[in-house]
Amino acid sequence: ARLAAERAAEALAFDTAARLYALAAECDPDDVALRIRWAEALVDAGRLGDAGARYLDCAESTTDPGAAARLRRQAAEQYLLSGRIDEGMAILRPLLQAAGISFPRSPMTALFGVIFRSISLDIRGLDFDRRSEDQLDRTLIDRIDLCWAAGRGLGSVDVMRGAYFLTRALQLALQAGEPRRTSRGLAQFGLASIGQAGAKQITKGRAHIDRAAAIGVELDDPSLIAFAKINAGTGAMTLGEWREAWDKLREGVEILESRCTGVAWELSFARSVGCNVLRNLGSFDELTRSGQDWLNIALERGDRYGAVWMRVLLSAVTMAADDADGAERALAESLEDWTPQLFTPQHLLIEHLRAEIERYRGDPQASLARFERLWKTAERSFAMGWQVNLVSSLQARATSQIDIAARVPAERERWLSAADKQARK
Repeated sequence: ARLAAERAAEALAFDTAARLYALAAECDPDDVALRIRWAEALVDAGRLGDAGARYLDCAESTTDPGAAARLRRQAAEQYLLSGRIDEGMAILRPLLQAAGISFPRSPMTALFGVIFRSISLDIRGLDFDRRSEDQLDRTLIDRIDLCWAAGRGLGSVDVMRGAYFLTRALQLALQAGEPRRTSRGLAQFGLASIGQAGAKQITKGRAHIDRAAAIGVELDDPSLIAFAKINAGTGAMTLGEWREAWDKLREGVEILESRCTGVAWELSFARSVGCNVLRNLGSFDELTRSGQDWLNIALERGDRYGAVWMRVLLSAVTMAADDADGAERALAESLEDWTPQLFTPQHLLIEHLRAEIERYRGDPQASLARFERLWKTAERSFAMGWQVNLVSSLQARATSQIDIAARVPAERERWLSAADKQARK
């Protein structure tokens, strides 16, 4: 079974490889290396939640403390990337504490950390002396990878804490001089800069992403090239440059699908952003085709992250077909396997769409009240930290106010004035 699993993995038949490794592990349950190969095959097959469980199982069977910590880090990362946020955090926080890496007490604390470390990077500069991984101290590599796992895993759900850890990962990667980790750090740092939406930040952010892509070309690493393209596309999305965003995202996805393995989360992220772009373009036919295919993939693989995004975005199609009840059910379903511990960007979009349903049903007062209830929570969590999320929230609130003005002539000027204030923010 083990030999057959290895042959299946070599043939890129990762689901088959994972099943065969599982069979081999039943025959030899004490072989930790074999079970690690099983976990790796699950990652390649896109079954990140299952891979997390296998890595955690391997960590508990390993006597080497360093190896056990690395396996726990991989378990936490796969749990987070698959949308199992609470499970991933339960593993991640003790690892950070053991490594002497602080976990920000609040999103605001994380913001101060991001500002401080970003200023430090501006002073230091982003040049580095290139070194290969085998030239570096294992402890430094482990710290980079732990910060990267935390940042990548949290970046799409706990925005500011994710940004904090990604900034730390870039600092450490530059210190180490390891080019692959530096490239991916630059791509993420560039995206964060673009998300601030200031002219200087946009220019700097695009330059960082271009440099990340150039390192990928130098290393002939298609995963780095694709990651840079996806971040460039995501950056364009945050600025409302929908066509450019779609083109870059599609290019990145094509590279990942044709030339890379072990990139299930990157694909899930890019597809989710792409479907949001299609929603904003009004390309509902393409959104229906692609979104439903990708939702089926996410559900089959146990990808909660991809599934929640696809269900939410497809509910917009349902709403456009005048099926408010169906859209409401889809939004409720999207939350069934999602974390209740955080207010995430996914929660924000769900509230946007629920408000849209209320306006559709002729109750803009309920829609506006919804935004008044959630606004402070969304601000505290930095779910509106990206410009596109803030603008869409202001637009949705103003739309409700305009709707009220149309329905209540006696208060028309009051509500139009309130909507005008939203437009000027």
